[in-house]
Amino acid sequence: QDPDPELGRLMRANAVYVLLYASGIYGLVLWPPIHGAVATAAEPLRAAVAPIVEPLPLLVRCALALIAFDALAYWVHRAAHASPLLWRVHRIHHSDPNLGPMTTFRFHVLEIAWRMAMQFLPLYILGIAAALPRGVYVALLLFNVLAHSDLRWTFGLLGHTVVSPAYHATHHRAESAANFGMFFVVWDAWFGTRVEN
Repeated sequence: QDPDPELGRLMRANAVYVLLYASGIYGLVLWPPIHGAVATAAEPLRAAVAPIVEPLPLLVRCALALIAFDALAYWVHRAAHASPLLWRVHRIHHSDPNLGPMTTFRFHVLEIAWRMAMQFLPLYILGIAAALPRGVYVALLLFNVLAHSDLRWTFGLLGHTVVSPAYHATHHRAESAANFGMFFVVWDAWFGTRVEN
């Protein structure tokens, strides 16, 4: 008999979330309609900024996209905690009391969909959605897995710039008030939601 049935249930639920993500089903089901909607919504903005953006080297456009992606991720995440409606969906991510790498994948399908739509918008506006190598997405995912790893790592001086596991663990303990940043801590510092680890 399972000595801790609740822990066993949580572990099985986390395994299902990981399998759903790893299977590629989200990409197969969600990506085509989201891609169409985001590409359509981005087109007027892309056309407006094209004369400024297209002459820039790809590396500069990628850096701008990462900054815009992360800024949107901050506001999307903050909204998920502030709005009772969005919190009903986002709380699934916070329902695992044991923060760990598998928590990275513990999201409701609706949240995955609207995060995809909001956060990928800058890639389309800057005209780099198709140009980014798949390795960039893998690196961003691995960074997120590390942030959810419940390690006490603060990254030293680098932790004043990028989200560390200790920084994000504070968010999961605070649950709704602090440390919403995904990659960079600057948004929390600027908008008054930063709490030290």
